[in-house]
Amino acid sequence: MCILYLHTVRPFGIKTSVAWTATGILISFLITVLTTLKFPYPETKTKATKIQEVLTGKWSIVKVRRANIRIGPGINYSVIMQAKQFDKVEVIDLKNGWYQIKLTDSLSGWIHQDLIVVIE
Repeated sequence: MCILYLHTVRPFGIKTSVAWTATGILISFLITVLTTLKFPYPETKTKATKIQEVLTGKWSIVKVRRANIRIGPGINYSVIMQAKQFDKVEVIDLKNGWYQIKLTDSLSGWIHQDLIVVIE
């Protein structure tokens, strides 16, 4: 049996000897290799994807007096219309704090998440 002695320095400069056998070195090597390998895990969903799945197809109510509905998800996009308080809208998507809502069968707009309440 082959024994390898390693000298390690502990806090306060105290030296200790650690004996490693060939089996111990092999086990240590295998643990290192196995923990660094990337195995094909099943696809995990991100938090945004889970939120999007929960919200898609849900109805929401506008909670402020008037809410701007924009052509894109941000204040730098043009306002295409306004929604009034208690208007009911259908959520299609979520992106960076903005809900995409369905306006007609072929038209959608974006409204900030703080302006609506998602209902069941």
